[in-house]
Amino acid sequence: MLGQAIKKIQNCYSMESLRDVWAKNAGPWSQLTKDQAAEIIRAKDRRKAEIETGPSYPVSVAMESAILGTTVDVHLWPDHVQVAGVTYSNNELADMKSRGLSAARLQKIHQAKRSFDGEVIPLDQIEKFKPISRGAQL
Repeated sequence: MLGQAIKKIQNCYSMESLRDVWAKNAGPWSQLTKDQAAEIIRAKDRRKAEIETGPSYPVSVAMESAILGTTVDVHLWPDHVQVAGVTYSNNELADMKSRGLSAARLQKIHQAKRSFDGEVIPLDQIEKFKPISRGAQL
């Protein structure tokens, strides 16, 4: 019963809709306080805001750099990428492709950005990229 109540609450995106659902389902919710339900809505509202405005934290991957001679952290945001602390816009990534970043590697970066689902991916679970050509600026 409590699980059903929580599922119904999770479909509410405002306090007004919560009040409507609460009025219709008062019986099954006897185990759940209104404060608990309101907190679920606040968490849902925060998540909805993140979806609408983009994630507030990046996807993090590791890339081996032939130029730096080491592995660097790469942080993928919806509109830019940070490589070893340097920020590149999506347009700059296209420019990097023209200067030696392979199309396959660039595609992997964009695929990682598109597949971002709000979960942080631990760096040690990401496949390491092979060293890039000397023509790129990483």
